[in-house]
Amino acid sequence: MIKSKKEVINKKIPQDIQIPNDYATYKQNIKYGSIEEIEYKSKNQTYKAQVLLPVNYNPSISYPTLYLLSGIGNNYEWINIGHANWIIGNLGNEIIDLIIVMPKILTNTNEDLQDKIKDYKDLEWKLPDLINKIEFSFNVLKGRENRSIAGLSMGGMSALYLSYIFDKTPYAFETTGAISPSATLFEWWLGGKEELAFSRQDNDYNFYLATGTKDAILIQGAKRYQQILKQSGFNSSFVTIENKGHDWTAFNPLFYTFLKFFFNRQK
Repeated sequence: MIKSKKEVINKKIPQDIQIPNDYATYKQNIKYGSIEEIEYKSKNQTYKAQVLLPVNYNPSISYPTLYLLSGIGNNYEWINIGHANWIIGNLGNEIIDLIIVMPKILTNTNEDLQDKIKDYKDLEWKLPDLINKIEFSFNVLKGRENRSIAGLSMGGMSALYLSYIFDKTPYAFETTGAISPSATLFEWWLGGKEELAFSRQDNDYNFYLATGTKDAILIQGAKRYQQILKQSGFNSSFVTIENKGHDWTAFNPLFYTFLKFFFNRQK
């Protein structure tokens, strides 16, 4: 189970958080989790997702899930570019075992911007079917308290949106991570109604916002989301990495920090 109501952090990298130089490096002596590509149906269409299983995955053990959304440029970039499997493997027993699910979001990586935005918006009807597929195919812990969502850039904004629309449903998320999130959630998808955002019956949720200090536009968007969450009664963690912009030199260490903070193995 993912621990609820974590202590909120407001920290900077590297001043407050030190990250090993080789945290995202492949190591010969480390065993990494296997990656599978699965198919699922939604509205009579077939879609795909990558699933990263824990090292020594055991079908008789139930695992919490983390749904991890890519940015708008590529499908499967968390593995192909970000090497999330290496980061998780190198953390080893420092974090709990998770099943990581990475949907293939873009219909075509060469499509125009509006079509790409639609692909992300369509997750609002695709994601329940993906969750159902995962919970049928793998031994996972069900329920909000065992399910998290995170993403980078457009995926980070989408994680916030999906966390909002699936609240009070069987597909709700306990923990939401938005890494360098796009800043136009309320203009594009919520009709500018900031006062309605994240209105929930309790505040037993975890929110993590993170960005590079040189990500000039999106750092303001992340601060805006934090303020709106605060107005809705939620404290959110806010982490920045110094002198980094909108690229993997920011995304990876911010993801590492997200894992360390929210999924640390309780002693």
